Amino acid sequence: MVKITVGQHVFNTKNAALHYYRKYINSIENGIYDTDTECFLELMQLFKNHPDYEKKIGSKNVCGIEVKTNDWNKTAKDLWLLYEDEWDKMERISWRYCIRSPPTDKMNVSTILRHAIHDHILSFRKSQKDHRCQLCLSNESIEVDHHEPKFHSIRDDWLDDDKFSCILLNGENSKWIQDWKEYHNHVCNLRFLCRGCNQIYK
Repeated sequence: MVKITVGQHVFNTKNAALHYYRKYINSIENGIYDTDTECFLELMQLFKNHPDYEKKIGSKNVCGIEVKTNDWNKTAKDLWLLYEDEWDKMERISWRYCIRSPPTDKMNVSTILRHAIHDHILSFRKSQKDHRCQLCLSNESIEVDHHEPKFHSIRDDWLDDDKFSCILLNGENSKWIQDWKEYHNHVCNLRFLCRGCNQIYK
């Protein structure tokens, strides 16, 4: 049995961890704006398990956590990070992504490959004038989606055993990363979806 560790907490199952944090987060009324409180520190420990921790938190000055009702499920709550040096910006962070079994080698390689194409995804966002969901036409919570082929198909068609081992060992310093970027950028078909549609059509 693989146990889930979050800070000082150790859970025997993923469901036990999900139940604990769902109840904990649902008990928070509005938000947390004092970084010295036990609640803030508890959630920051949880966030350390997030796959994008360094991007969302590690290099930034988080000064608070906003708690909002989920747009699609009124019984659930979402967490949004507040930044001291970007007072007008909030960024959503999924607490559910923080509760996961230790990543496999394939998951680690996939994360490296996603990070490697980050600049291309940003370039796509900037190049498009109409930032609306291509399915429901919403202009809120817009995300970039890989549409036929999906990201996992592009990844699996390109990867072989030698590339996999090299990337696992060397990360984004692997000799194959540039080749991956060129392949991905040549075959990918990107589009805008809102967060709700993207969750449905993943």
